[in-house]
Amino acid sequence: KQRLGVATADKVRRVIPDEVDDRRFGLWVLPQAEKYGYVPPTSPEKREAIEKNSDPAGPEVSQEEVAAAQRCAKEDPTLKRLDTSAQGGGPWYRPLSEAERKMQESSEYQDVVEEWRECLRGRGVTPDVEDLVPQGVDWKAVQELRVEEGDVKLAVVDVSCKRQVKLVPRLAGLLARAQAPVIEEYRDEFTAQRADMDKTVAFAEGVLRDAGL
Repeated sequence: KQRLGVATADKVRRVIPDEVDDRRFGLWVLPQAEKYGYVPPTSPEKREAIEKNSDPAGPEVSQEEVAAAQRCAKEDPTLKRLDTSAQGGGPWYRPLSEAERKMQESSEYQDVVEEWRECLRGRGVTPDVEDLVPQGVDWKAVQELRVEEGDVKLAVVDVSCKRQVKLVPRLAGLLARAQAPVIEEYRDEFTAQRADMDKTVAFAEGVLRDAGL
C-alpha cells in the first residue's frame, strides 16, 4: 500500500491463531464445553491481546485503501506466493464429499447418532434432528460470543453423551473407511499438495521473521 502511495489505517500486528476447534461431529471437547459452551474457544493470549489492542469501532478504512489492498493481493509477489486458495480444491473434492454423504446415510452412522440421542433424552435434553447438537442452544448469544450458563449446561450434557457412546472415534472411523479409496486414488496429488503447503508455511515464517513479527 505504501508503494502505491496509500496510507494504511490499521497498524501491523502479530496475529494470534485461535485454539483448534474441529466440529465436524459437533462440539466434543469437554473442557471447551465447560468453559465456553458452544462459543468458539479463544486462547488466553488472544483474549489479552484483543482487550489491550482492539478498537471497538475498528479502523476507518477508506475506499482508496480497500482498492489498494485488492490490487496488492493480485500484484504483490509476496502476497501471491502466500495465496493458498488454490490448495484446497482438486478433482478429489467431490468424491471425498460424496463418500462422506454416503457414510452419513449408512445404518452404521445412524445407529451411533441414535445412541447419542437416546443418551440426551435420558438426561432430559431434546436432540436436534439434523445436527449433532441439542435443541435449546441460544445461537444468537453464541454468534455474539456470549457464554450463557444454560448453553454451558447443554454443552456439558451433549459432550458427556458423546463421550459415553464414543461417538467421535466411531464416526471418525466410519469416515476414514469411506474416504480411504479416494485418498489412495489421489495419493500422489495429495503428497504434492502437502509439499507445496510446507513450502508456503516456510516462506510465510520467513516473511514474519523479516517483519519482526
